[in-house]
Amino acid sequence: MLKKTWWLALPFAGLVIFVVVSAAGRPDDEATTVQSVQVVNTYPHDPDAFSQGLVVEGDVLYEGTGHYGESTLRKVDLTTGTVQMQIPLGPRYFGEGITILGNRIYQLTWREHVCIVYDKSTLKAIGSLPY
Repeated sequence: MLKKTWWLALPFAGLVIFVVVSAAGRPDDEATTVQSVQVVNTYPHDPDAFSQGLVVEGDVLYEGTGHYGESTLRKVDLTTGTVQMQIPLGPRYFGEGITILGNRIYQLTWREHVCIVYDKSTLKAIGSLPY
């Protein structure tokens, strides 16, 4: 009879293995490093802008914002928060993250899977890439 019911011990053995592996995977309290931060400056920002991507170059903040019908790419004076240039994406796109490479800005869109490419100096759209 014992030979035919050995498989009944498998769930118990699995539970024991799970407990041992789980306990071994936890960091010790002593090994946990607590870090702190120090705020060195704050800047004004448009509270209505749903920020999705930020790049700072000197005193200029390039910002991609989101929401259908409200998404933009903007160039902002970092110290005053004044929007210097702004390009709407239109109702079709939900803007996401941005990055700058050379003299171009690349802005991702959410569900549309399109990367819009802009001329950095004019913020004029010069192309797009599917992803």
